[in-house]
Amino acid sequence: MIMDYFHAVRRPNIARHARTEARKEGLDNRRMRRYVPSIQLLIPFFILAVAVVIAVGIIMRKSRWDGVGQYGILVVTDHPNQSAKSLALLIVRGKENTATLLPLPDTLLIETLRGYGLYKASSLFGLADLEKLPPTFVTQTLGFQFGVIVQDLIEVKPQINQQINQPMTPSVLQQMFTQSLLFRLPSSLSYADRYRLWKFFGAMRKDQLGIIDTLSSSLIKPVDQHTKDEKSKDEILYVPDFLKLDAFVGSLFADPDIRKENKAIGVVNTTGEAHLATRVARALNLMGFNVVNIAQTPNELEKTRLDLEQKELLLTKTAQTVQDFFHLGTKESTINQQHAVEYRADIVLFLGTDIATLLAQPISQ
Repeated sequence: MIMDYFHAVRRPNIARHARTEARKEGLDNRRMRRYVPSIQLLIPFFILAVAVVIAVGIIMRKSRWDGVGQYGILVVTDHPNQSAKSLALLIVRGKENTATLLPLPDTLLIETLRGYGLYKASSLFGLADLEKLPPTFVTQTLGFQFGVIVQDLIEVKPQINQQINQPMTPSVLQQMFTQSLLFRLPSSLSYADRYRLWKFFGAMRKDQLGIIDTLSSSLIKPVDQHTKDEKSKDEILYVPDFLKLDAFVGSLFADPDIRKENKAIGVVNTTGEAHLATRVARALNLMGFNVVNIAQTPNELEKTRLDLEQKELLLTKTAQTVQDFFHLGTKESTINQQHAVEYRADIVLFLGTDIATLLAQPISQ
């Protein structure tokens, strides 16, 4: 009792308590300092690992070529000190390990989209820049004109590497994609596809690359210089010879995978624009699609729509390519067995006023 009383009334030793707390705090600090260096070393590795995972995911997600199927690329070559650009269509087939290059003469007149009329091939990008149109304006124009699916483009700048401007060979094309891997050439290609194409042309023999001379092949023909006042006297202007061009492109550039799927497609014009379905069907046929029905309906649509007989068709290359070419989203692709039966097709493409606006001018013959 007495001892408890003394303990209860004894005043605490403040100095001793402070020293005890200081010793505890110092001990805790020493323990923390042991772990801090290890944590600091692990943080950079963790950040690097996360960055690598994200980068690999982005690269693989954006890849559009599997290295096996057919792939279309627009090769754009700048003219020194000029706004003009030379164009060439490059079609690669991974399974066959072959490629075909179709250079377009600079003075070839091409029917443009959106009602701009005839323009020289070398002036298409100049027109797009002037009117503030996206690069897809040029690739879609070429797609409808030549019936070739163009997924991406690469731009060659002469000042970067003079070797690229030499006559095209697999080694020159590989050098071009080497420059794109080093980010020295502008391109819409994903990094994974640049690597695949670099490797693809590195393993190609010269005889596996075909280069088409449009003039010697009679795919184009000169136009009368005296009927157009805007034409210069020192240049010859050309227009496609569609009778020969369609037969040639259909046999050489049609996608073999789409032909193998052989899905029946119906093209239905819902607008009052004459020959709209016929023009779209021509381009699809050249690309390898099996167009079995061309029709007209008075039920006008503002937005182009794709109706499929069954959900599984969404996974086919046929449906995916149509969606990409016409820039259709998931909302514009529906399942409708009634329309499939009505138009006797697996897939029915209903053309809306957006396509009528896009194809404002009839194709030149």
